[in-house]
Amino acid sequence: MGDFCVHLVRFFNYTPSAIHCLAYEESIQRLAVSRSDSSVEIWSRQDGWYHEKTVPGCEGRSVEALTWVNSRLFSAGLYGGITEYDLMKIEPRITVDSLGGAVWCMTTNASRTHIAESILSDVNPMYSKKKSGSKAKHLFKRWILLPFPQHKHLVHLAADADVIMFQFSTHLELWMLGATSRTSKTDGDDGDVLPLLRKPSKLLELKAKGNDQIVCSAISKCGSWIVYSDITKIRMYHITMDTPSVTKVAGLPSDLSPAHCMMFTRDSSKLIIGTRDCTVQIVQVDNLQPVILHTFSAVCQPIHLLSVTEDGCYVAVGNHASQINVYNIEAYTHHCSLPQLSTQPCSMGFSPHNSMLMVVYCNQKIVEYDITKKEYSNWSKASNHSLSKMWKLRQGKVMKIGFSPTNPNMVILQAHDMFAVIDKTKSNITEKITGNEDLHNTKSGKKEAVFCHKYNPLLFLDALKDNVLVAVERPRPMMLESLPESLKMKKFGT
Repeated sequence: MGDFCVHLVRFFNYTPSAIHCLAYEESIQRLAVSRSDSSVEIWSRQDGWYHEKTVPGCEGRSVEALTWVNSRLFSAGLYGGITEYDLMKIEPRITVDSLGGAVWCMTTNASRTHIAESILSDVNPMYSKKKSGSKAKHLFKRWILLPFPQHKHLVHLAADADVIMFQFSTHLELWMLGATSRTSKTDGDDGDVLPLLRKPSKLLELKAKGNDQIVCSAISKCGSWIVYSDITKIRMYHITMDTPSVTKVAGLPSDLSPAHCMMFTRDSSKLIIGTRDCTVQIVQVDNLQPVILHTFSAVCQPIHLLSVTEDGCYVAVGNHASQINVYNIEAYTHHCSLPQLSTQPCSMGFSPHNSMLMVVYCNQKIVEYDITKKEYSNWSKASNHSLSKMWKLRQGKVMKIGFSPTNPNMVILQAHDMFAVIDKTKSNITEKITGNEDLHNTKSGKKEAVFCHKYNPLLFLDALKDNVLVAVERPRPMMLESLPESLKMKKFGT
């Protein structure tokens, strides 16, 4: 399967925000989760509890209560308002006054026509207030239209510059990776820690503007361009690595839509945007006057996945309706669509060696689609018949698909709890997943995949160059250290 040197990154100080409340809606099989940073996550039960989207929070707000009214989601909190969310645009749709101050909890009546709220009042410390009569009817008439995506990718790699970028809710960090003059192939044994010739260093920190949280971000492969979006607008910056310094690109088009996901082409000449309006915009990158080259028509559901071919000619776009469309971004035409499955795609990527698009779905199905022939590849047709029951029953979702820069038959699948290196020249995927590093053999005795569980939770994994991987791990003890003392639990006898 090949040997790898691994840049193990543990300086991403990511800590999940505390959960404040939950609300589940059976009719659409969705769970809403509010966190202490006022963001609201949507989890899809029908897709195996897939983290589908996140509504970004806003500074100075808290979400203390959630309730569903069929497919409509409402929240309330200490800011004294009731908010309905647009789940197509993945942002707050409208907020009205609670008429009583801070709201601590909320529910609906059996017929789903009224909302009851518990508020803190100067007269009565807490009571249940039912919106009644014409007031409630008028309120719900105002909130009847519009719906919204965000699939968070918090780590981005500028492989050509040895630079890694971390996305936090209110800022971005750029780091130079460490370097060694030795490799495991020439020095030491497998698993050895190699001496550093250059230590990792923080290059810069870019703070977001305003009170809104960052929705998504991207960095070009060369490390010269950074872009991020909140719910109102996109901001682009040019980076000079020598100093380092950052310069804002002021001339962005006025009709550039806020993004749910973005990525640069391999040559950094174009920016591909999956917008909040469910369209795809192609932007010519320039430090003076970027221009929108084309906008593809809107799809029926929010866009959460993008992948661009190595030559920058095609982009694949995945949405929450389980649709994957491929567009020609030179001719500005729709090229093809993959067969639509009953579950959502959770990751996808184009091979840098050919026109093959690899997709993993929430039910663990793996497909490879040849966009030139517009059909599944022979490997794809064979491999899905041989997927083991253990693989299909996996709970963790594949978050990222990577490829060896030199071996077209080597595919890397990354989840929070493991990564797998698959050899496409073999037939099967796996029979069992146990231990820290598993070599899975076919009946012929040949290895078809290596599963590594050494890094957990694994936030990111990708190839930096030939036989060199970058793994971003955030060990749970490190996350626990950031918690208040009252939330830490010591085991007996320690």
